[in-house]
Amino acid sequence: MSTEDRLNRTEARLDRIESLLERIAESHIDLETAHVNQSKVLTRVEEVLAEFIEETRERITNLTILVDRLFARDLGNSDAG
Repeated sequence: MSTEDRLNRTEARLDRIESLLERIAESHIDLETAHVNQSKVLTRVEEVLAEFIEETRERITNLTILVDRLFARDLGNSDAG
């Protein structure tokens, strides 16, 4: 094999390596973007869950107050009867 053939093969290999490195760099950027988006989604899910938990806590508190009032009223009516 001549020196020129070896140089041509080496150049072809370097071109393939360069192409692979470009694809790796693009994939890395895609992964970073996906990670950032995932973090944003997780943060939003945490916010929504926190709001839901707070609303549920308030509803349970209100229901507990209503049940206590009903028991108090029923006890008051049964004592009078």
